[in-house]
Amino acid sequence: MSMHQIEDMIESTVRLLAGSVDSRANDIPPRDICYHLYRMQDQCDCGYTMLRVEEQLIQMGFLARVPIEQLPEHERDAARSLTDRTGFLPSGAYIDGEQELAYVAYGKPIWNTLAETGVLSQPQITSVTKMDVLALAEVVMPLAAGRLAAGGKAGETAAEVLLYWYALLPAMMLTTGYDGEGEEERVLRLRNLAAVPEIFKRVHALRLTSELEDLDDLVEEDLPCLSGWAEPYLQWAKEEAGKTKKRCRTIPFPNGTGRV
Repeated sequence: MSMHQIEDMIESTVRLLAGSVDSRANDIPPRDICYHLYRMQDQCDCGYTMLRVEEQLIQMGFLARVPIEQLPEHERDAARSLTDRTGFLPSGAYIDGEQELAYVAYGKPIWNTLAETGVLSQPQITSVTKMDVLALAEVVMPLAAGRLAAGGKAGETAAEVLLYWYALLPAMMLTTGYDGEGEEERVLRLRNLAAVPEIFKRVHALRLTSELEDLDDLVEEDLPCLSGWAEPYLQWAKEEAGKTKKRCRTIPFPNGTGRV
């Protein structure tokens, strides 16, 4: 599993959330879902990727874009002293010195300060819905499965999200220290949601082949609660290999014969 794949998974998931007609999933505000998505990403060696989906995160109330001059004085001075013009302040704000902007994410210490002073129009944070990685998957994967039939870009994004989560959920459970003991029924429901042949057709495009081929060994050794998780993909891959072999045996030659 590469960090780029984790970053791409989070980006695609944010696009899915922002594009959903229902602004809430399982009655959880989208900004709370985003909060846990980026907390999960922060446990990996990933870069700062929020600006890839800047407008979507702002739309969902998770990210705020604030002119540096509107920061409290000590924050403003710290932002202007950044030698490489970009970086984080201790309060959690990300500074783009060239644009003279600060990006503040929901849950960072500076959020409530700016909300209290009226710089942010969003309310202060009082509590965030608690979610472990499996609960997060139970929000994201059904949402993606329900959007598969949308067609166009929305349907494509949904298929990508479902495949990313199917391929990477076991590794993310290990990364976050969630063993899923006793959660076999919840896991089975998620696996069955992802057992859709059309999503597996994107395996090569999303560069997830090795992750999917290694799923069985990973699950068997470290996550017994995920027993059988890899089976839908392995069965699909076996069928695809059989189709390829059959096509190769019937390629016509110029003299009318076929290769056998």
